[in-house]
Amino acid sequence: MKFGPVHPRANTDPERYNFAPSDTLIGFAGSHPMLVRGHTLVWHKQISDWVVKGHFDSRALNAILQDHIRTVVSHFGNKVYAWDVVNEAFDDDGTMRSTLWYDQPGIGYAGQGTKYIEKALAWAKAVNPGAKLFYNHYDAEVVNPKSDAIYAMAQGFVRRGVPLNGVGFQMHVDLSFDNPGALSAFTKNLERFAALGLELHITELDVRVNSSDATHLNAQAALYGKIVSACLHNSAGKLVETWASPTSSPGFQNSTRDTVGLCWGIPTTRRSLRMTRSATPLEETQPGTASESLRAGQGIERSSCGTPEPSLWQRLPSR
Repeated sequence: MKFGPVHPRANTDPERYNFAPSDTLIGFAGSHPMLVRGHTLVWHKQISDWVVKGHFDSRALNAILQDHIRTVVSHFGNKVYAWDVVNEAFDDDGTMRSTLWYDQPGIGYAGQGTKYIEKALAWAKAVNPGAKLFYNHYDAEVVNPKSDAIYAMAQGFVRRGVPLNGVGFQMHVDLSFDNPGALSAFTKNLERFAALGLELHITELDVRVNSSDATHLNAQAALYGKIVSACLHNSAGKLVETWASPTSSPGFQNSTRDTVGLCWGIPTTRRSLRMTRSATPLEETQPGTASESLRAGQGIERSSCGTPEPSLWQRLPSR
């Protein structure tokens, strides 16, 4: 659902949008029944060449982005319950990332900080007032300059009534994250965002390991459990979604080494489907394996980015 795949051709083309692949996935979600998160409306990557190479000025880019947000959000309507409206707009030091949408040349708010993010949220809200609107980023899971900047933005938006419903934390980590300092900083970071009244989603969780031996997979599964548990203990934590691939998350592969994507809705019992990852059915996991260790995430309720395997979920305690 990123700009390039969904909006591949110029607005002068009568076939400028291509919703067919996304509609297929949403149709699958609706028949199973799954919830759909939309990712993403505004990002500095995967922008169509006609925009990147079009030499548009700020006024024209403003009209292009506004049309894109309104058309995409309107097309999917209530079939998408939440949107990552803006993705990865900050640099690691907390300053604004220099991008096509912000200041190259931007949509008219270059040098005005998060103003363009505010406008994108307002445009999405105007089309679908019932959708939950999120800002999403990586490496912002703990208290650091980037998460400080996101927090300051969110705090200001909440104070001024800007339509921001939550923050998405991508959470790409490795086993070094499994230490008291990092886990404590993670918990404290979640707490301060929750205090603003925002929902918290873990949107792209993966624990990366460099080996598929039992020691690494058990450590990986244990860390997944600790992260999920931290979210379960925060009432604002509503979703944990994994980012699994054969090379990055061996603990989330089945015996045939198919890629498995999982989402846990908290506290909803409906399943959740993310539009940016395909997923295959999870085969039965035997007791004592790394996946079984996910029992450490006490209270996880059932949801899946694919067809669920009941035998696995029966071994996970319900809330």
